[in-house]
Amino acid sequence: MRLAEEGDPDAQCFVGNLYFTGVFDEYVEEDRDEAFRWYGKALEQGSSQAQFFFGSVYFLGQGVTLDYDKAYRYLSMAAEQGHPGRISVSRTATETASARKKTSTGR
Repeated sequence: MRLAEEGDPDAQCFVGNLYFTGVFDEYVEEDRDEAFRWYGKALEQGSSQAQFFFGSVYFLGQGVTLDYDKAYRYLSMAAEQGHPGRISVSRTATETASARKKTSTGR
């Protein structure tokens, strides 16, 4: 926690994930607001992991309103930085673009 509080973006993403999943509930209870706060801190520093996280949650509508435009923007940013999930990011970004097109044309 100390590293996250000191501004380390990897540690901030780690803490954000703990709050998002609540996987260690004996230490950290699930708290989506707190998760978004920590991931947001990492996002402000240009973290590709945070970009991937926000792209994923907006694409899936997890804890936020489904938003393909935001999903595409964040996933593209993560892919441009070479995020390890760039293959799935590329595929998801393509699916997002397709979904955006269908939404805007009403098909």
